[in-house]
Amino acid sequence: MAAELEGVMRAFAHVRSSEARFEETRQMAALSAPVILKGRLEFVAPDRLVKRIETPRRESYTLQQGRLTLERSGEPDRTMDVDSHPALHSLSEAFRATLAGDVGALKRHFSVTFKSEAQGLWSMELVPLDARVAEHVEKLILTGRGPVLLQAITFEAGGDQSDMRITPP
Repeated sequence: MAAELEGVMRAFAHVRSSEARFEETRQMAALSAPVILKGRLEFVAPDRLVKRIETPRRESYTLQQGRLTLERSGEPDRTMDVDSHPALHSLSEAFRATLAGDVGALKRHFSVTFKSEAQGLWSMELVPLDARVAEHVEKLILTGRGPVLLQAITFEAGGDQSDMRITPP
């Protein structure tokens, strides 16, 4: 398992940038129906992540150098330091570290269970190590093929769940 995880992370480390489409279904106890978001994802190594939501409304989240910037049409941009928000920092690190092939960062923030499957498919369960983060996030399950992320499911401690399906170009 460790060698397979290292191999996938090495393959990710060689990807300098990537783009993909996504469809994310958010199920929240406070809502009677799921919320479906559609848009694009961009990654530029080592730490620039952009999530551009196109529907149901346009907004963009850019994470770079420990800062998260939210842009919404007609509103001033908002920027925050993710290090001051442990749950947000760990969630962002799950994606950044995976896409950058940084297994050390993953293991600093999460208990990592990696499973290799047929035809290059793999899955990784990430359970937060920090108790403050675990109060918000139960676990993440990432799946992919080689150095391509295909799905990210986030299970929140309160029962809410987000399932992002990623479609590479």
